[in-house]
Amino acid sequence: MHCQWKRAVLLLAICFEYTTAWGRIPHPMKNAAAVASRVTISTTVAAFISSAPAAASDVARGTELFTANCASCHAKGENFVNTQRTLKADALKKYLGANDEITVRKFLQESNRHQNQAYFRAPGGKLTSTDWDDVASFVSKTALENEW
Repeated sequence: MHCQWKRAVLLLAICFEYTTAWGRIPHPMKNAAAVASRVTISTTVAAFISSAPAAASDVARGTELFTANCASCHAKGENFVNTQRTLKADALKKYLGANDEITVRKFLQESNRHQNQAYFRAPGGKLTSTDWDDVASFVSKTALENEW
């Protein structure tokens, strides 16, 4: 994450130098072009910063959350509610379309069964978005590495 901020600051410095240098060049369309270039640069910088990947999920914390909240139905990657839909890599791919962390997270986020269960608790209330990210990271990693 620190490296991404360094790149963003460097990009801003380059953009600043470009726009200030442009201000010293005599040109009849200078003002309109300077405004347009600043808008384009601002948009580019905003897109660059917003496209930076989120902080990595915490697999160890996901393991703890899974054990406390999910293992009652999904011990050892099984599914005691629907035995066909396990958490094993092939089943995730078959039923979710893929078995990567993003797909697992999206399923958990959109699944009413998982979002509305009273027993999905963490200190202070229901599992947070970060908690779900960590659980999805654990499930995906464990499935992909055939560790169930």
